Amino acid sequence: MSKYNDTILTTEGTRLATLAANGKTHYVITRAVATGDDLSDLTDEQLAALTKLPNEVQEGSIVEQVDDPSGSDGVIGTRVQFMNQGLSKSYSMNALGVYAKEDGHDQEVLFSVMTAESQHAQYMPDFADKVVLRFDITIFVIVGDKANVTVKLDPDGLATIKFVEDAIARIPKPDMTEYYSKKESDTLLNKKVTDNGDDTVTINGKTYIPANDANMFHRSPDTGAVTESGNFPGLQVKGVSVATSDDLKSLEASAWRPIISNNYSGLCMMKYNADTETMSLSGTIFPKTYSTEGSRVAVIIPMPEGFSMGENTDSKTTIWTNATGSVQKFAGIVADLKYESDGIHIIFDKIYSNYPDPKMFIILDDFFAYSTANPQSNNLINFKVTKN
Repeated sequence: MSKYNDTILTTEGTRLATLAANGKTHYVITRAVATGDDLSDLTDEQLAALTKLPNEVQEGSIVEQVDDPSGSDGVIGTRVQFMNQGLSKSYSMNALGVYAKEDGHDQEVLFSVMTAESQHAQYMPDFADKVVLRFDITIFVIVGDKANVTVKLDPDGLATIKFVEDAIARIPKPDMTEYYSKKESDTLLNKKVTDNGDDTVTINGKTYIPANDANMFHRSPDTGAVTESGNFPGLQVKGVSVATSDDLKSLEASAWRPIISNNYSGLCMMKYNADTETMSLSGTIFPKTYSTEGSRVAVIIPMPEGFSMGENTDSKTTIWTNATGSVQKFAGIVADLKYESDGIHIIFDKIYSNYPDPKMFIILDDFFAYSTANPQSNNLINFKVTKN
């Protein structure tokens, strides 16, 4: 379990907090970073003298401002999210730093430093195995007066959290009516069992024939393992069919999986529909780079590993986004869909893209046929793919 020491304000952090406490300045907490360097040998004075966190490995997403549990207006918590997507080398997060920028100044400064306790730094694995790890931490710092401080939130991190929370909310709750309560289980276990001496037993006044030992599977008296085998066609537990290994493989094949690309941030998820040999998309992406398609621009979603593009007819769709890069102007725009060997090209006019500096997002869940023009129609577009 990771554990971190109390936050140390740097010299610049102390200066800003003092001015803010007296209403003489305003500043913005801009970002949080992590390093693998071990700073445990530095004194508090040496940490306070730092102007930059040495050898920064990655930057986290600030996703929430948290009030001080004691109610103090002089302390702010920033909830930071670190993920290993795109990380090429594993490391231990030995120290975390928070940066801030004072109003009227171009240069941001190292505001505070937090070091890990000995042998308790969070380990962040690389992304070579495509297994996502997310580490959340809330960093509390003395800011002087929170009325004079703004925490800059990362929209990419917020989109990821919203997608995960919505996905969890859609998971159906299990039906517990077919399970015994603790009281009912204790009552059943306390029933008296009588051996009648004729290969039958009596339980609570009813006579039963126990299972025939010849038809039983037995554990090894030495290892406790079952070494015998057999077939159980139509095996059920309380009327519910038991999944086979083939069933589990089929479930794994149709599971949602991320499509990672340098073309965008956010979260792009795909699901392979084996019965129709199609791919469904879900999530929200934030374009980082555009490719030019004549006088228009495109965002390319690459094909995931193990898949190639099938035969699709180029089509149109309406995508939902923030028009002209403004979060307040949420709208649908017409886009062309082209299916190339390198992936799906979402093509639209430059006016919506803030070209060449992307400031838009695209919701992938609502790819519906342009002729329908209604996101509630369930006439969603699935793309033909080939599983290699």
